[in-house]
Amino acid sequence: MNKTEFSRKDYMDIFKDISSATASRDLKKGIEIELFEKIGERNKTTYRLKTGYNNDIYYTTL
Repeated sequence: MNKTEFSRKDYMDIFKDISSATASRDLKKGIEIELFEKIGERNKTTYRLKTGYNNDIYYTTL
């Protein structure tokens, strides 16, 4: 995925074995640790990767 903005569906297209609920929890955690920022509400929600974020930290905190 070479995009900086994506939807929950995009996320689930990459991680095919997870449920919608798990994807939502993952994305919520990403927001909490400031990996993503949430744009919009409900079915119009997209997520944007925050620039300058050290992705190595993300993988060690999950």
